[in-house]
Amino acid sequence: MVIPLREKLAVVTKQYNEAMANLKEQQEKLDKIQSEIASKKALLDENNAKKEQYQNDINMCTVKLDRAGRLLGGLGGESDRWEGIVQEMNVYYE
Repeated sequence: MVIPLREKLAVVTKQYNEAMANLKEQQEKLDKIQSEIASKKALLDENNAKKEQYQNDINMCTVKLDRAGRLLGGLGGESDRWEGIVQEMNVYYE
């Protein structure tokens, strides 16, 4: 009566050990995949931060270009005014 139970126990123990070895292998694969996902997520977060910084830089450059354009537009009128003064001075000194 004990011998068949011991044989059955040996078979079940073998199956259990195989299942545990398979489980360990699968857990190692899962850990590897999870670490890859974590590194990809960190890279994604880093690239999103760079993208946001670049967008901020673009916005600042656009604002600066607009201000520079307005400044040059205002100075263009000054140039015309000074050219008129120079012509008047030339007439006056001649």
